[in-house]
Amino acid sequence: EWQRIMRMFVGDAVFDYFGQFSTDMRSLIAAAHLVISICSTGNVLKAAFGGDNISVLYPNVGRAIVKWNFPSVDELPLVTLGCSARATNRDELMELIKKSLGDGLGIKEACAKHFHLDGKNAARIADLVLRLL
Repeated sequence: EWQRIMRMFVGDAVFDYFGQFSTDMRSLIAAAHLVISICSTGNVLKAAFGGDNISVLYPNVGRAIVKWNFPSVDELPLVTLGCSARATNRDELMELIKKSLGDGLGIKEACAKHFHLDGKNAARIADLVLRLL
């Protein structure tokens, strides 16, 4: 039932029961302590914000999605970079949730290393383009 319900959610905005209020996903993810998702932009956004996120990569669901989206990749790049914790079964997921709610998942340093949010990204890209020319 849960999988069926989650397939109906397409992202972009979260609405209350009556549809009176909404918030964009970026604001919701920025405010969240922890993001849990299957190979999604939500994980990437939370990593960019420097926060805890868990990639649910159960063999029959998450891993299959990764292989479908990235056929030549053995691991979700966000996990490889150390910017997301990986849960391959329910027990691992529960342990990672507990860890996040306790001392944290310890991924903030990796996120800061790989996601530079210092306002200089445009200058870095311009420099890279100029070096390539």
